[in-house]
Amino acid sequence: MLTCSGRASYINALYSQWLKTDENEVKYSFYDFNATYVNHLSPLHTLTFDAYLGKDHATMKEDNYHADIKDKWGNAMAAVHWSYKDREGTNAKATLYVTSYSNDFGITMAQEKYALHSSITDVGLKTELHKGFFSMGAEAILHNVNPQRVTSAGLLSIHNDDENHTEGWECSAFVNAKHRLTTNTLLQAGLRASTYASTSYRHGAANPSASVTQYIGNTRLFLSYAMRTQYLFQTGFSDMGLPTEFWFSANKNRAPQFSQGIELKAEVPLARRRYQVTATAYHKRLYNQIEYSGTVLDLANSNYHLNNNLLHGNGINYGFNIMLNKTAGQLKGWICYSYSKAHRTFTIDGVRDKYPANHDRTHEVNAVATYSPNSRWSFGATMV
Repeated sequence: MLTCSGRASYINALYSQWLKTDENEVKYSFYDFNATYVNHLSPLHTLTFDAYLGKDHATMKEDNYHADIKDKWGNAMAAVHWSYKDREGTNAKATLYVTSYSNDFGITMAQEKYALHSSITDVGLKTELHKGFFSMGAEAILHNVNPQRVTSAGLLSIHNDDENHTEGWECSAFVNAKHRLTTNTLLQAGLRASTYASTSYRHGAANPSASVTQYIGNTRLFLSYAMRTQYLFQTGFSDMGLPTEFWFSANKNRAPQFSQGIELKAEVPLARRRYQVTATAYHKRLYNQIEYSGTVLDLANSNYHLNNNLLHGNGINYGFNIMLNKTAGQLKGWICYSYSKAHRTFTIDGVRDKYPANHDRTHEVNAVATYSPNSRWSFGATMV
């Protein structure tokens, strides 16, 4: 079976008045394509092919900077999935994939033009095996990372000696086991071991995890602890309304990120399971965090260097969210409220203090609704 879909935007044609303010004028467009082919080789084996291509383009006239800004970014993905499932409860999966992201940012101020290019491409193989209360898997990824690099045209010459693109192998393996302590209590424990190796840097880590699930009537309570290690960093300008994020990898000057966190979740069905309330609270400590401290105006500095605009420190994320989900009837959907705080501790100008993270959003409300009056029609709405 082959399924294809595609989209293209008419945002400026429909909403141009809402994209214009006293300070700037924004033009935005995007398109994307999806294709999926599923082949059931036998009752036990299935082969699936996935492909995706998406591009976004935005321009902005920024009066505060007296600048014309352009940004093009996009994702591409192709994957082959093999899956196996038998009647004895054995599930096996293998995925070979390629993913790519690129961002081309440009700004023109007076007689100067600056361009920032960054990209990341991953080629990976992932395998998983599940049998009853036991699961295990492994993954190998080749990261090809092109960090942010500046080129200029005009009176100023940018001196940029930042690192060129890097290639690194990230390999990992995991094992998980579940044990039913009582009829209503389920324990789970796991361990994930990983390594990262590039030309001049190597690192390894072991990350444990554990959880307990308790059923009290129809209510489900879930408590978990997990440690995670990440060898890639993502950051970008915090003063722009465009996705200027870029990636770079850990090295001898940038230790890998890792975190430790706990989560408590409760799921309560209501009205004969027509509704469900889910409440979640979490607290996470983050180490070796990096955020970008510069602004777009720093590109006009002839001594611009990426590493001079990076802040190194630790952080804390905590918060809660509550969701109401309606799963029955012609009108279905959910509404969710989230409260979260994301603090980072950095040393700036010799003073060590807490600062809000670039992505910190204290209050957030999202809602999705679909209305299906019959089997032929369906209407949807989203609020962010």
